[in-house]
Amino acid sequence: MKRKNLILVVVSLFASVLFTGCNPHNEQPSVITKYVAPTEISLKASGYQKGKDFKIIRDDTVTIQASVLPKDATNRTVSWKSDNPDIQVTDLGDNKATIKGWEVTTANITISVVNDDFTMTLPVQCITEVMPTGIKIPGDKVELKQNTRQQYDVKVLPEDVTVKDYNVSVSPVTTLKPGNDNGISVIKDEENFYLKEEEADIGDIYKVEITSARNNAIKNSFNVEIVPYMLDEIKFKNEDITISLKDPTYRMCPKFYPEKTSYLHATYESLNPDICDIDPESGKLLPKAVGVATLKVTSVEQPEISNTTTVTVNNNETEYLFRNFKSSLLDDLEPYDKDWQNFETDAVSFARWLDIQSEDTWYSHALDAGWAKWLCGQDYWDDNNCPDDDRANVMVYNKLHVPQEATKVQFVFRSHLHANDTSLVRMLMIDENKNVTDLTNGWLKFDNTFDRYLNFDVTPYQGKNVTFVIQQDMEAGTIFTKDACCAGQFLMFRRMGFNVNDNPLIEDETHDILNWGKEGAA
Repeated sequence: MKRKNLILVVVSLFASVLFTGCNPHNEQPSVITKYVAPTEISLKASGYQKGKDFKIIRDDTVTIQASVLPKDATNRTVSWKSDNPDIQVTDLGDNKATIKGWEVTTANITISVVNDDFTMTLPVQCITEVMPTGIKIPGDKVELKQNTRQQYDVKVLPEDVTVKDYNVSVSPVTTLKPGNDNGISVIKDEENFYLKEEEADIGDIYKVEITSARNNAIKNSFNVEIVPYMLDEIKFKNEDITISLKDPTYRMCPKFYPEKTSYLHATYESLNPDICDIDPESGKLLPKAVGVATLKVTSVEQPEISNTTTVTVNNNETEYLFRNFKSSLLDDLEPYDKDWQNFETDAVSFARWLDIQSEDTWYSHALDAGWAKWLCGQDYWDDNNCPDDDRANVMVYNKLHVPQEATKVQFVFRSHLHANDTSLVRMLMIDENKNVTDLTNGWLKFDNTFDRYLNFDVTPYQGKNVTFVIQQDMEAGTIFTKDACCAGQFLMFRRMGFNVNDNPLIEDETHDILNWGKEGAA
């Protein structure tokens, strides 16, 4: 290798001197390619694994492909030679060859890089094939925990079988989702076999069939039942907290262990409800007096598992009007006043944005037409499967001046939900004194109905500034995304308006969703 490099260098220098002497116009000499030595020969063949014995079956022909590395090596063509005629190697060109064993024996095949001194030796063993006789399975019926991947004992027999590979098929026997072939998936390598729960439900049963890759008449099967991943421990996510008697916002949430457990529902109880009660389903705290209360969380599915923490209630002032909405957010928000004559076709672009900073992380999103100066944030708080909070919760709000002559305000939502998807929406209103009114009296469930109209009385607020708030808790995805129109999985805010200037609040006829998708939104 060193001698070859030296010769190339001498020849290069001689050529350079010769070219310069014959170049009276000082033209640039041509570039001489630098020699790059090979460092490895990579092989690919059926049954070949680097570092392991390469076995071929007598009378079978195996095709093998070689690649010289690095890819920029100067010489990248190989030649083939066997030291035993009973294991024959035939060069096919393009670094490809066939190997055939005529007798049970061994041989060394030398693979050499042409015009170079780099070689490798491939030991080959020709054997008599051991045919498969059966398939070993872990039992007629096994269990697979939900949300997990588990290893099972699956092998082609006998132990010394020549071709150990096998094919796997999965089909549902009993499932809550008929035709759900993807309820479990198969992961296998040369020595291990795993099943992974994907979209199955507890109680689902799948048939797993194993077939020899060498002889498809050799097969065996077993059933897999999806069982729950049991809960070991439950705690409060936030423990020993302090809240204000004037804070109506705080919600307690559980933390489940292990995190992949199937059971993610809890109920709540206060052992001192006179100090601080708690909603048994939502975990919302209801502070009543200054003091210390003990709270208890209990698993719904495994009620024997529970835990406690304390909450200290003081009488301090609080900025929160409701969960994650501070009164100070309203201070710099100018009331918006406009002519509501043409609210049907008005699609005002955004003038302002806001990223709400709280103990959780918020991000801003745009609405697909509608209000100007709407400030919008999406909350990705991790409440570890608290009711509703494991889905996206969106809050949009805007301060508006109610026209003196208005008696009603109308909100219109447009559905792009799939038939089986729903979305929960709640509407709040904050008056000039920062009093909060729940306009919808809780959460409204939206389905794939195309347009939905919500009308509210604003007579008591004529000529005043109010802030409207839309909260959404969605099962299908997120909302208020400008590029998601007609994607089939969104609920979108369409428009709003007051009944002023001869502008009655008329509920339109139902639109054709396909035609609307082509024409665009109002």
